This record gives sequence, structure tokens and C-alpha cells, in this order.
Amino acid sequence: MTTGKRSGPCFNVLPESKRYRLDQDLFQDTGQYGRKLAKREGAVDFDIKAGRRVEETTESFVSRSRFDLLPMEILIIILSKLAASADCALDFVSVLATSRIFNIVGGDSDVLAHASLRVFDIGIHQWCESAHRFFNHCVEAGNAEACYSLGMIQFYCLENRSIGLSLLAKAAKRFHAQSLYSLAVIEFNGSGRPSKKGKDLCLGAALCSWAAFLGNVDALRELGHCFCDGYGVKKDECKGRKLLIEANVPPRMVGRQA
Repeated sequence: MTTGKRSGPCFNVLPESKRYRLDQDLFQDTGQYGRKLAKREGAVDFDIKAGRRVEETTESFVSRSRFDLLPMEILIIILSKLAASADCALDFVSVLATSRIFNIVGGDSDVLAHASLRVFDIGIHQWCESAHRFFNHCVEAGNAEACYSLGMIQFYCLENRSIGLSLLAKAAKRFHAQSLYSLAVIEFNGSGRPSKKGKDLCLGAALCSWAAFLGNVDALRELGHCFCDGYGVKKDECKGRKLLIEANVPPRMVGRQA
């Protein structure tokens, strides 16, 4: 990956097309996401633990941040691992607020593409324009979990059916099992369509089959019921019962059988 030339202890930031600077109040002051971020140019830092603003000069900030000396590729790997293993959005966002260079590199598309589903686990009381903007940047980075999460929010919560379906389909193209299963349920129910005649049972069963193949237990169970009832597929009670038994086997038992 091509990066800017190094100049002294700090290297130039990523091109504007490859990054996005985290906005002030990424998550508004509600609940556990109440920590505020600020746009920084090296002059202002935030003490997350104490919750107070700490003013400091650019020189002192740069001199104490040894991360500025690391190559861009190493920083991207570090933050990508963090994004993939974070237990909640606050884990990821708080780290970006501790260092100017983290704040910059954390917006790189390669980092956002690795964010786990737990990073997008935001309750309705924490949802805001800044969170929506963060989701959109992750979608643009090609994050399948972001496509799925925002697609479900758009389809069910905001009732933007076409946008929601588009995002879910985008995640499904990346073999995201939960998105495939969600699309199957939508096809079974005919959701978002003017009449129940909009159901496509065959397509729903096919999507369920793909999701089950990728390891989604709910899809496997649903597929079993489809075969038992002849719902979108040719009726085969024996195969249906076999799939239902397989779906209800505890994970530990599956591991032992393997």
C-alpha cells in the first residue's frame, strides 16, 4: 500500500479518499456511548477515563506519542485487529480518542472493513446521526457486518425498504450467512410489498439453504420445516426431520461428532 512520505517523527496522513476523520460526538452523550470525541489537529487531546479536556501543544503531543514513528502498515494491522476483536463500539472508539495518529488511521478503509458485528451493536437510545454516519463509512469500506446491521435498521426500524434490501443483498453477496437468512425471512413473509402475493417461497427456501450451508443454525431449522411442510421445496418429511435434528444438536455435541 502506498503511503505519504515520512517527514521527521510524523508521516503525512492518508489521502482524503482513503480515510475519514471521526466526527465530534461520534456517539452522542447517552448511555455507555457518552464519551465524546473531538476533531483534532494535534493540539487537543481527551482524557477518556477522567472525562476532562486536556490542552497541549502539538510538539508535546507528538513527542510523547511513539506510535507516530511506526509505519502506516503496522498501525493499520494493529487497529484492524482491535476492530475485529472489540466487544462494543466504545472499545473501538475510545482507543481512537487516545492518540492523534490512531484517530487518523482508525478511519482507514482497511481498518473499518474489519470491524466486528459487536462494534455495530448500538441500542435505539444510542442511535444518532453520527452513529449513522459511522455505519455508512464502514459500509463504504466493504464491511459485511455493517451492511447487515444498517440494512436491518433501514428495513425494519426506519422502514426504508429498498435501501434496507440493497444493503442486505450487498452483505449476502459477501456470503454473510445472517443476511442470507434475513432475506429468506423477508421473501417468506413478503415484507415491504403491497400484498402477500409478493411472497417468493422458492427464493426464500434457496436463500435458507445457502445460509444453512454457511453455518446459520436458524436457517437450518427453517429449512427443515420447509421440507417437512413442502414450503418452497418439494415435500420430504424424512429430510426435514433430519435437518431439524441436526439444527437442535448442541454445539459441543457437534464438536465431539466431528
